[in-house]
Amino acid sequence: MIRDRREPLIDGLSFEVERGSVLGIVGANRAAVRSVIFALAGQLPWDAGRIDYSFPSPPRGGGKRMSISSFLGGLSLPPKLLVREALRLHKGRNSADVARAQEIVDLLQVGPVLGHRCDQLTRSLLSRTRMAICLARDEDLFVLDYLPPEIGEGYVTIARNYLASMTNLGRTVVIATDEPEGFCGKAVMIRGPSSFDVGEPEALRRRLSGPGRVELTVRGLALQAIEGVLVELGSSWIYRGDDRMVISCADERSVVERLVSEITNNGGVIEGVKTSSARLLDLTRTDSR
Repeated sequence: MIRDRREPLIDGLSFEVERGSVLGIVGANRAAVRSVIFALAGQLPWDAGRIDYSFPSPPRGGGKRMSISSFLGGLSLPPKLLVREALRLHKGRNSADVARAQEIVDLLQVGPVLGHRCDQLTRSLLSRTRMAICLARDEDLFVLDYLPPEIGEGYVTIARNYLASMTNLGRTVVIATDEPEGFCGKAVMIRGPSSFDVGEPEALRRRLSGPGRVELTVRGLALQAIEGVLVELGSSWIYRGDDRMVISCADERSVVERLVSEITNNGGVIEGVKTSSARLLDLTRTDSR
C-alpha cells in the first residue's frame, strides 16, 4: 500500500516482471503511477507490502541484491557539479566501461556540456544528462519515470531503443508511460486505488477500451431523423460552427455501415471521415484526479 496523506494511492497491487523484458506502468492518475515507480527505485517506501527483486538464476555480482538504475522526475543534480562529474558520481556498482558510457554521451549529445555546471544547463540538457546517467549504468534493473517531452521526440526514441537493446542482454526495464504499445511487453494498468489490470498492452486495449472510433462529418442532416439510431448505436454527435455535424461511433463494420446507411437515407451528405485507434488510457479517465 502507498498512501497520499490518509488516502491510499495504491492498495493491493501485485505483479511480476520477467527478466529481460519491458513492463509499462499505466494509469490516468499519474501520482499513483509515479508512486509505484519511485517505490521500485527505492526512493519511496510502501506503507504495507513488499517488493522482491529476484531472478531464476543469481544476478551478476556474486548473487547480491539486484542493483537498480533509475531516471526519476523531480530529482535534481547538485547545481555546482560538472556534468562529467555527475556521470562519474552516479556510475554505481556495475558501471559500464568507458566506451559504452561514451556511446551514451554521443547518442544523447551531451558531450559539448561535459565541462558545464549542472545549474548552467537548459531544462532539456539537464534532462538529457540525467537520462545519460541512467542509461550509462550497467545494472540489473532500469526504473524510469515518464520520459520528459522537453528532451525532444528524437531523444525519447533513442532512449527507448537503447532500453530495448538492454533487455536483449538480460536487463529488465520498468517504465511509467502513457503509450506502452509497441515498446512494453506487458503493462500494469492502474485504474483506481485497488483496481488493476495486467497483460499485454494490445490485449488490454482491446479488452478494456474496445474498438477505435470513426468520426463522420455530415451536412444536410436533421438530428431528429436519426437521433434514435444514434442512441441505439452508442454514438455521439456535436454541431460545428458551419452547420455541419460530427458523428462519432465505434470502429466496427456493422455499426459504421448502419450509420452511413441511415445518414444517406435521410438526406445527409458525408463530407469527411476520420478514424482513431483506441488508447489504453481511455477507460481510466474516470479515475484521474
